[in-house]
Amino acid sequence: MLNLTIPQTAQVIGANLKHVTQASLTKALVLRKQTGPRLSTDIMLERTRIAIDEWTNKEPSDKKIWLSVRKKDISRGARNFLWRCLHDSYRLGKKWLHLEGFEERASCHECDEFDSLDHILIDCKVPGQEVIWKLTKALWEKTGKQWPDLSLGIVLGCGLANYRIDTNLPDTGLNRLFLVLVSEAAYLIWKIRCEWKIKHEGRLDKRPSAPEVASKWRSAISKRIQFEIIASDTGRFKHKAIPVKLVEQTWGKLLRTENLRGLRMRDITGFLVGIGMDEPP
Repeated sequence: MLNLTIPQTAQVIGANLKHVTQASLTKALVLRKQTGPRLSTDIMLERTRIAIDEWTNKEPSDKKIWLSVRKKDISRGARNFLWRCLHDSYRLGKKWLHLEGFEERASCHECDEFDSLDHILIDCKVPGQEVIWKLTKALWEKTGKQWPDLSLGIVLGCGLANYRIDTNLPDTGLNRLFLVLVSEAAYLIWKIRCEWKIKHEGRLDKRPSAPEVASKWRSAISKRIQFEIIASDTGRFKHKAIPVKLVEQTWGKLLRTENLRGLRMRDITGFLVGIGMDEPP
């Protein structure tokens, strides 16, 4: 009887090059290089999960947390920032001690302690974070809703807010507003911090002043509102336009106007000027 078994040494292994594409090869390489979760990432995910559970009484899965920082309602810069924060991949604190010549970047020159995301975004005495959160809180409270006891976990999970119109219906506009305000505020704090620590080498005489920080916050929020108003123009952007109803749900009650599309940049900035700065911290 003829033996038709193919010898082990003659067996073809792998993909047939006639039928593969660059995309399929890239996907295969990515899958091959995938590693297990990093401990620092697991810690950040758990901190976010606990904070959101305490705030909303709903415990999010890892998948929901990751999806929340990829929402298109978050600006690209803020989205990348939150994603890296969840991975704890920024060089902060003790990570600088291993880089010769940059050891001074490990500590906050104002507070005399190691830098960390908690310190930069929540605890630092440098005006940046304190002023920005004060302004953001004051703006948020114009919705009539209480500002949460802010923590790093809530900042990273800002896309998991659970405000509701009633027990069955989520308040899409309010949840989106919280997401936008917190993500933009956190990203602005980070940018101001990087400018001070990297560009100005953490010099105390170059630390940002409260009026300077407030001006940057107003500019960032004004530009975001103006962007959404412009991006809701279906005549210009067709199917890619942000739904007008969604923009109105997000900003309409806050700005107290029924003609959101008619607002100009100076109207928005004028509204923000009076927010929360009666007595700067």
